[in-house]
Amino acid sequence: MKFVKLNLKTSRDPKHAIQWNMIIDNIEDLKAYHNLEATLNAEAFLDLGKTKRAGHLGDDNPRMLVIDSLLKIKAHRQDGEKTYPIIEVAKLTDQKYLSMLRLLSNGETIRVNKAGGYCTLDGFLETWGGEIIETIEKDDIGFPIDEEVIKCDTLILENSFNFYAGNDFKKELKILLGEKVGTIGVINSLRTIDKAYIIKALLNAKNVYISTQLLDDKQLDDFMTLFSNLPSKTVFLRMFGDKIEQLKAHPLFEVNNNIHKIVFFN
Repeated sequence: MKFVKLNLKTSRDPKHAIQWNMIIDNIEDLKAYHNLEATLNAEAFLDLGKTKRAGHLGDDNPRMLVIDSLLKIKAHRQDGEKTYPIIEVAKLTDQKYLSMLRLLSNGETIRVNKAGGYCTLDGFLETWGGEIIETIEKDDIGFPIDEEVIKCDTLILENSFNFYAGNDFKKELKILLGEKVGTIGVINSLRTIDKAYIIKALLNAKNVYISTQLLDDKQLDDFMTLFSNLPSKTVFLRMFGDKIEQLKAHPLFEVNNNIHKIVFFN
């Protein structure tokens, strides 16, 4: 996937004047992005109920806010037709794919920001007086990060966008590790994060905490391969359903079990 760093000379917000954007200029990259978008929207939908029960909506998650607004509109439709929320979320994802496909078919190059906003690259550069100051291509779909890598004793890895889950995990970790928990860092919305950044953060940590509720098969394979090449750590795995047996059946489980101290709990 290609990413470009843009300098938006007429931006009114200095914090966003320099930003990384994903570039989609072919159908294969669009399909890869559509798969990611479908997963992120489904996760945002699942998080929506959790955050409402917790007393907040997750205002820092643009996808969650869009989905919440969409479902409220659909709930008040006048034709009496029953609304199925997860189907509406799927429609939203597919409509975005078709809109982006039309842009590609017209010969346009698409830029996408981390929040999922998109438009033509040329139009965006023209509107904001932008210029491309760096271009990179890499195998994964995670956005590059210019910030210094997290340095902590215990690292929480979480698919969810929202930190409310991370805060719950911190309480559990303090019970599990006591004073050994040390400093705690959180990397959330894992699927959108640069893989190189995650690896560096893992190398800095002594303990790792992973919730596997939303872990798919590809992530499982990626994690097993990654951890088989890391130095020894204490790895806490919060498992759900049949995930424990699935993990233990993985070809690299014994390799990882010999390297790391793996602790299962639910």
